[in-house]
Amino acid sequence: MFLEVPNIAMADSDENRQTRVISRTFRKYNDIYDRQVFTGPPEQTRDFVMTATKALMKGDWKKCSELLNSLEVWSLIAGENAGAEITAMLTEKIKETGLQTYLLAFSSQYDSLSHEQLCQMFEMGENEVHAVVSKMMINRDLIASWDQPTGTIVMRKVP
Repeated sequence: MFLEVPNIAMADSDENRQTRVISRTFRKYNDIYDRQVFTGPPEQTRDFVMTATKALMKGDWKKCSELLNSLEVWSLIAGENAGAEITAMLTEKIKETGLQTYLLAFSSQYDSLSHEQLCQMFEMGENEVHAVVSKMMINRDLIASWDQPTGTIVMRKVP
């Protein structure tokens, strides 16, 4: 999920870009879930994951985190506070993936984004947001540049 969701967002935002499928099974279940006329509240684990995926694709990392952390499987893991540690790690990974997905999906709607605003939206530290965005810029996933004096990310339009 954490690899495939940004990959899907990248493919949706740029039709010319060829992206490879990382997980065929996940894509298949995602397509099936997309084609359903009515999706009720999640009942099975797969439903929880697919509902969380849809929330993450819309940039709603909080709903995604709530859905995945509410799974009963985390309480079954052996070890003292192991479930709590895993849900904390999961929440951090969801925030990071949510930021990547948000930037890939909605970067065409912006001329610039405030670094501080992204930190508030995703409840991440400045260094964490800077690292994620810079990594995306280096990998050419995000065509943008940093404006250090104003603390903004300036989006570049690719013809």
